[in-house]
Amino acid sequence: MEPSISVVVPVWDGEALLGPLVGMLERAAEGMEPGSWECVLVDDGSSDGTWAEASRLAEARPWLRPHRAPHAGLGAARNLGASLADGKLVWFVDADDAVAPGALARVAGRMREDALDVLLIGGEPEYATPALEDALPQYREMLERRWAPGGGVSSGRDALVGMVSAGSWCPCAWLMVLRRAYLMESGARNAEGVLNEDNLLALQAVSRAGRVGVDPAPLYRYRVREGSLQGSTRHGEARLLAVFSQVSLAERDCGGNPGPKRDRRRTACTARGRGSAR
Repeated sequence: MEPSISVVVPVWDGEALLGPLVGMLERAAEGMEPGSWECVLVDDGSSDGTWAEASRLAEARPWLRPHRAPHAGLGAARNLGASLADGKLVWFVDADDAVAPGALARVAGRMREDALDVLLIGGEPEYATPALEDALPQYREMLERRWAPGGGVSSGRDALVGMVSAGSWCPCAWLMVLRRAYLMESGARNAEGVLNEDNLLALQAVSRAGRVGVDPAPLYRYRVREGSLQGSTRHGEARLLAVFSQVSLAERDCGGNPGPKRDRRRTACTARGRGSAR
């Protein structure tokens, strides 16, 4: 049986995360038939016991497919996982975050019913401490979906313009579910070797899509820990450098090919400049 959906999870030195991750995914798969979903777990060159633990957990779980690769960063691990996926749909999930119980059946059903290329979903933060919630309140608004297309489905261009206009554009790979064939055909990829590696993928995937839908329910739970504050790329010098990296990649993408595809890429670049703040 071809899986309906592949959850792609990159992990680096995350041995302690794998047990909770497996339990979370089994709850997320409530309502799915055996064989109708899988998790492609990419060990990004971990130096701890991640690979041994992933292999052990996979022995009793045919839906768990671990793969090991040399350390190349989050973007490369996501791209590799997508290329290895067998599902009709791809959902990128980080190893230390969570998705809601029953979420896989919900998004797979919506993608099928509306024949979507991309489904944009809502999220919510889970703060490790009250102090973090006080320090980083912007995550609540950032993860909320405040725009939806009239009639339930729109073109990617209209979706991008609508979200940017509503201040509701969050270019995170884990806030979207993608039709795998479309993902491969569109050429959308996570940037490699830069911060905010999923910004470019989100823009490419949405702007080039023919059919985009929105489910505003908070299906993704983004866990905010102390490192989110110390290593944040959403403010200060780190944010500025990340934006410059992404603009450089977007400009290179815009100039790659002549004709209609180039026009579409220019649209994505223009929207990127307007809606990049996170």
